[in-house]
This record gives sequence, C-alpha cells and structure tokens, in this order.
Amino acid sequence: MMNLPKFRPTTIAGGGMFALTLIVLGMIACKPELTKDDLFKSLSQAIVVQGLIGLCVASYFTRRSADSSKQEPDE
Repeated sequence: MMNLPKFRPTTIAGGGMFALTLIVLGMIACKPELTKDDLFKSLSQAIVVQGLIGLCVASYFTRRSADSSKQEPDE
C-alpha cells in the first residue's frame, strides 16, 4: 500500500482556496465577458480576496500565536 503524506487540515483548506482562486482567475482569462456580470464580479472578488489575502493573513497570525504558546517561559 502507498504511504500517502499526512496533511494538516489547514494545509488542505489553504490548497483548496488557492485552487478555487486559480479557477476563478482562469475563468476570467478564458472568458473576459464574465467580468461584465455584476454577480460574477462580486463572487469572484469575494473568492479571490478571501482565498489570497484572508486565508494567508489568518494562517500567518494563527501560526505565530501557536508557536509562541508552545515555547516555555524562561525561568
């Protein structure tokens, strides 16, 4: 049986949001007329902002606070 790598849930969620962002940007590249639709503009903006900025920033601050809580205080 193959040994598959074990991924943390945050890695899977981050990869999924990144893939979804790439799909939206690919749709815009293939069919630029989609950008004239207000609903598509709103949804694509929400996906891209949440995927690229929101998830990265949240992951960065969560990881920093988790790393600092693991350190033992110097006594």
